[in-house]
Amino acid sequence: MLFIAPPARPQVGAHVPLDEDEFHHAVKVLRLREGARVPALDGAGGRYELAVERVERRSIELVLGALPTHEPAPGEPGAPLPRIELAVAWPKDARGEDMLGRLVQHGVARIRPLLTERTGAERRAGRRARLERLMKEHLKQCGRAWLPVLDEPASLEAVLAELADTLPAPAIHLDPRAAGSLATALAEDEGQPSAGLLVGPEGGWSPAEEALLEAAGTRSARLGPHVLRIETAAEAAAAFAATLLARS
Repeated sequence: MLFIAPPARPQVGAHVPLDEDEFHHAVKVLRLREGARVPALDGAGGRYELAVERVERRSIELVLGALPTHEPAPGEPGAPLPRIELAVAWPKDARGEDMLGRLVQHGVARIRPLLTERTGAERRAGRRARLERLMKEHLKQCGRAWLPVLDEPASLEAVLAELADTLPAPAIHLDPRAAGSLATALAEDEGQPSAGLLVGPEGGWSPAEEALLEAAGTRSARLGPHVLRIETAAEAAAAFAATLLARS
């Protein structure tokens, strides 16, 4: 599987360029040879079949071998995935990157890193580019057609305002003390192919953040009887919501 930019003219025989990362993957990992066929994704719903015309030491020539197909965006009519927007207090270091990869595989449409009283944002040179490469690798691995949107870190107040504008039902924030389960909360939105989920930091939401959540009208829900790590809660909630909403 390769990741490509959407061709300007998606017609059979049109040449398809690769960036440096994908060239390396095609030649060094997939070891493509002349005459081979390889599937590709563009992260915007397009699925392609590419034909290899020529392979040289420092270049590879690919063309469209068939007309592409297009998958509706998550949550749209005919889409195999619901639209899940997940806001999460980002775990540190490799935990955050591992979580991001699994959220891509679970089909999350938009990932919103949260700035909370107990968590900040990692700001390392090249980090954004690294995370985008990571998402593309997991997209190719699982074969989903749409690359998630990864937002810049934002405050809880800002994220709550955006979720209220983009989703038809109130968002759900995870809380191990909640009376109702995530299944119950999602069942209230039967027929809605979308959900907004919020996962707080280790140590839980602060009193001020709980007040913001209540004022925004979000619903609290628990995943189970135990306190989970951030990434465990985020991944479990995303997988559960994707499965449950895909059935409705």
